[in-house]
Amino acid sequence: MSDKNKTYCLINYGCQMNESDTEHYAGQLQELGYAPNPDFHTADIIIVNTCCVRESAEKKIAGKIGELKAVKRANPDVVICVAGCMAQKDGEKLRKKHPQVDLLLGTAYVNDFKRLLLEFLAEQEITRQDIIIALGGGVAGDMAGFAAAVYQRGIRFVQVPTTFLAAVDSSVGGKTAIDLRAGKNMAGAFYQPQLVLCDVDTLDTLPEEIFADGIAETLKYGVIGDAKLFAETASGDFKEKLEEIIETCVKMKRDIVNEDEFDTGLRQLLNLGHTLGHSIEKNSNFTLSHGHAVAIGMHLIAKVAERRGLAEKGLAETIRQALLHNNLPTSTSYTAEEIAAGVLKDKKRRGGEISFVLPTKIGHCEIVKIPTEEVLDLVRTALA
Repeated sequence: MSDKNKTYCLINYGCQMNESDTEHYAGQLQELGYAPNPDFHTADIIIVNTCCVRESAEKKIAGKIGELKAVKRANPDVVICVAGCMAQKDGEKLRKKHPQVDLLLGTAYVNDFKRLLLEFLAEQEITRQDIIIALGGGVAGDMAGFAAAVYQRGIRFVQVPTTFLAAVDSSVGGKTAIDLRAGKNMAGAFYQPQLVLCDVDTLDTLPEEIFADGIAETLKYGVIGDAKLFAETASGDFKEKLEEIIETCVKMKRDIVNEDEFDTGLRQLLNLGHTLGHSIEKNSNFTLSHGHAVAIGMHLIAKVAERRGLAEKGLAETIRQALLHNNLPTSTSYTAEEIAAGVLKDKKRRGGEISFVLPTKIGHCEIVKIPTEEVLDLVRTALA
């Protein structure tokens, strides 16, 4: 099956999906390019949701899990997951009885993907003399980088980005993290790759929506510190200059990280659009991609900067038009209360303040500390 046709099937015996961990994983699968598939016989990944089920239903669910043994036999590559209460309560017993189950995604197993990766490294007897290669986009890079950072207290790894977003941003700088139910990138480490190898030919096969995620991050670099880069990217006519565009972004990030590796000052500029964007992404249960969420966040925070008198008149509209021209979203249906609740859980919060990056003009931004009690009003201003 080609990458473009990868699918997942959710079999729900429990409560509404937005009340369980499984929708979080569904969002991550969609971000990785998997499409929903109602037929579990033909899906690449099957998730059986058992969240909040009654004990009387467990026998029926066990029967369904047993049915999946034939599916596994017919297609050994299918990944079968059990999520929710049964996974949490009797996970290891269930896995022994049903060896066709590959993953347990109950609350106690929220990081099962990571746990299994670490177990795999140990089973393969990987040592500190070995090296992990992260081949893929931001998710693959974060997963491999985080595993490399914590396995045996750190082994070497190499980033080989194959998405535009990973090439211009996430593969460099040493930030590795995983999402928790509370929010985006809540657990992670600063851990630098030994090498980053980028072949722009790998970007030719990306779907337009995935490529656009990288455009959002590239526009971000332009707003932060390079008006020429912004103009070239905003035009949409830059694909013949991809190597130059990627080099420009990487150099900007290199210079910033060299001065502030651990994100305590200057590096926070790279969070332009991310504070609001991460909350929007989380509110979507990660069905909205990172780049698209950052695009919305970037436009919204530009509106805030302009209405506070910190930005040039018309800046928000300039950013909005650049995003629209590149088929990126600029607005959200989530309420100010929903977005503010996510912002207040952001890892950039320091006591009673949260740092926001406010653009003043194309090519310049400022870091502004906002008291937590003012966050809701700030979001209301952004949505007005």
